Amino acid sequence: MRPTVKEFIFSALVLLIILGANFYFFQLADRDIVFLYHHYGWGPFHPMTTGRYWMLGFILSGLNFPLLVLAKWITNLDLYTVLKIISAPVFAGVVLITTTLGQPQLPFEIALSVAVALLAGLIIAFSVANDFVLSFQKTIISSITGLGFVPFLLFFRVLELPGKGHFSWPFAAGIVVFSVLGGLIWSIASLWLFKMHKILVADIIKTTLFTAYLVLPVLHYWLATPKGIPYISTSDNFFADNLLLRTINWILFAVMVFAVHKFINRR
Repeated sequence: MRPTVKEFIFSALVLLIILGANFYFFQLADRDIVFLYHHYGWGPFHPMTTGRYWMLGFILSGLNFPLLVLAKWITNLDLYTVLKIISAPVFAGVVLITTTLGQPQLPFEIALSVAVALLAGLIIAFSVANDFVLSFQKTIISSITGLGFVPFLLFFRVLELPGKGHFSWPFAAGIVVFSVLGGLIWSIASLWLFKMHKILVADIIKTTLFTAYLVLPVLHYWLATPKGIPYISTSDNFFADNLLLRTINWILFAVMVFAVHKFINRR
């Protein structure tokens, strides 16, 4: 099915907003402030700083969510078609902007991570926005259920902190255990309460990722930064540094959602 004129127009608008925002942050804004270049003397290419680069993509995705909902609600355009139209230009545009503009220009591998993170955020935002309009009640219930899993997604990273000289292993393990128990109790209670509604595993996973990785970074950017210093949070506040630990976190999260869903819907 060919894209409609309204889908092309809206695609151009979203593309302009996304690339314009990246142009602003990487070319016009004071990077010392928005990316905290001099925080602890880390500099522009320290892992803590590069994590701020790709967290920008999640923040921009979250900030664009209301626009996506409004466009879907008013015009009933196909958001997935819009996402397909903008994906390649967004990816190429972000890589081009970050590797050629501003000082310092980012190495290609860091620019790729920025573009990938932005696309991941946009996929979540577009999908949840589409569900929000078409299945409002189901999306709200999924979001409520998913709140129980958000602490597990965010606190699992504390397992790597003892190796960095923060916390003891028992304390870090205790945080993770309590986040698991709390998440299971909350999610089981929520799904039992709304058992009459057909909530899918995919619905819970999407809305949980949306809350943890789009909503909370936006709230941090708006509310948790000092007045006059609207900096981008480092990824360490939301993700484990270690790729293996991060992957285990996501796999266990998916297993927990599936297990709870299976338990509530058992016959």
